[in-house]
Amino acid sequence: MKIGGEIKRIYPEEQEEIVEQEKTVTMDVINPIFAIGFKDKVAGKENLVKKHIAIEIILYMLLGKSSKTYKKLYENGDIMSQPDLDYEFAKNYAHILITGMAKNPQNVVKELKATIKEYKESGLNEEIFNRIKKKIYGDYVTEYNDVSNIARMFLADYFKGINSFDYLEEYDQVTTEYANQILKETFREDNMVVSIVKGE
Repeated sequence: MKIGGEIKRIYPEEQEEIVEQEKTVTMDVINPIFAIGFKDKVAGKENLVKKHIAIEIILYMLLGKSSKTYKKLYENGDIMSQPDLDYEFAKNYAHILITGMAKNPQNVVKELKATIKEYKESGLNEEIFNRIKKKIYGDYVTEYNDVSNIARMFLADYFKGINSFDYLEEYDQVTTEYANQILKETFREDNMVVSIVKGE
């Protein structure tokens, strides 16, 4: 008798709409914690890596340490430190997640929305785009200096159905025109959710 074979996993179909736009809860925390998410559609396999790189660049332009929005929020005392900026995706889901601590989370949301609107109207600044693009390329290359990082990276990418070396190959394909397209398609208010945890 033959034992084994492929294990077929059945996942529920992910709906395109968000469930709730904003949620605020009160807990025993010293400083308010926020999470801002953008629900995304899973890109076709041929565009997964290219889209991931573009979103990373956009996120750093929006709220990276060198961004004008982060500087403004930090100088006004609205935000404690640079938020974590992540793009998570698998075969059946994808989302952008911005998390951190802020004295005034609502101001962070307000300024983020204003910056996204500005970039959609005027386009991403090419000089800043290229500077951050080079930084991200440097980060990718640095990953290969650590054996544990290589193992973690290859394993995570394997389960996403991609090759880790594709990031270095796709890097040059990411242009400001492509990033502007991703900005308009993905960073939309109708697929944006905000979660805030306030102190008691």
